[in-house]
Amino acid sequence: MIAEDLLMFVSGGNTATKILQKEFKEKNIEFSASLVGGYDRLKDRKYHKDFSMLYSDDIYSHKAALDAGAALRARKKNKIQPEKVTVGGNYAICMMASAAAGKGRFANYTEKYVDYILARPEKAAIGYFEISTDKAYATNKVGTGNSFVEPKTWEGSRFFVVNASFKNLDTESRLPAEGSLLVNYNGKDYVFDTVEPIMLEGYNIWFRGVNPLITMKTKIVYRIPNEIEGEVFWRPGRNSSGTRLWVGRVSAVK
Repeated sequence: MIAEDLLMFVSGGNTATKILQKEFKEKNIEFSASLVGGYDRLKDRKYHKDFSMLYSDDIYSHKAALDAGAALRARKKNKIQPEKVTVGGNYAICMMASAAAGKGRFANYTEKYVDYILARPEKAAIGYFEISTDKAYATNKVGTGNSFVEPKTWEGSRFFVVNASFKNLDTESRLPAEGSLLVNYNGKDYVFDTVEPIMLEGYNIWFRGVNPLITMKTKIVYRIPNEIEGEVFWRPGRNSSGTRLWVGRVSAVK
């Protein structure tokens, strides 16, 4: 629970550590440079609050934090060994205060978490374009509204839709490319590089150039198997650096 509080602090949440930061300032006590630095590095990230539920290490997992919170509430409600609850609560406050001062076991705990998030960018300059996604999701039906171009459903598969933006940073018209979807499943990266051929405005790219400083928005649709689950990345095309953008997670369909 201490680890979760620290992770949520650098993610911009209202936490006990944030209260400690205010108290430290009032008492002219130096607050942790590691925590402040982690917060500053993540403050512009759109999705980063979701990562505390996905991240895990030797100390923390979202499930473990939920279980610990439930156990603490049950003890308080049932008044089971209240002296141990009090001792545990005081211990947690002292540990948080120690981390807030940049000392003790949790002094630099959040740094690995911050690096984990920053390794999963939401936008990047790739080739001639600034490329980003504002939404990505798995669905059983694309929902184009046009029965003639709506992709057919196949048994055992579904669709993954990436809402993509391509801003041309060059001084002349340039052609973007869809690229590939990657899902890390059972320790392997599965690459989906064939898009559904939806001949409709607002879907895919179809060799359409983008003029200078213009942003083109489109939906890129991939077909993925129902059994697959894990983190999902999108690797835009014409991408010599191999940059991948993080677009979420997908769960298996039972």
